[in-house]
Amino acid sequence: TLSEWRGVNEYRSSDPCRGGQIACGAKGTAPGSAFVASPLGIQDLHGNAGEWLADGAGQGRYYVAGLSWRDPRTTAAGRTSPESGDKGYDDIGFRLVREVGADELNKP
Repeated sequence: TLSEWRGVNEYRSSDPCRGGQIACGAKGTAPGSAFVASPLGIQDLHGNAGEWLADGAGQGRYYVAGLSWRDPRTTAAGRTSPESGDKGYDDIGFRLVREVGADELNKP
């Protein structure tokens, strides 16, 4: 959801290109985990591909959050926009998340 996404995305990357916002000369998506992790250890929050959110915007549109390789350096990292859910995009994806318990965090 948008509120969950904002909760993990509220940080500033000092270098937009190294932070993952790859409209710095490269074209297309880069391999996952190719950029500096967020303070929480999450990869690719500030670029590479925007993320579909569970929040619907109505009329077949869904919210997309974050930056993709198409965004210029000056675009705000917290940007959201409603996009058509019946089209394919090469700069929007989704993130798989699995909740883990405290007992799993200490396993090698």
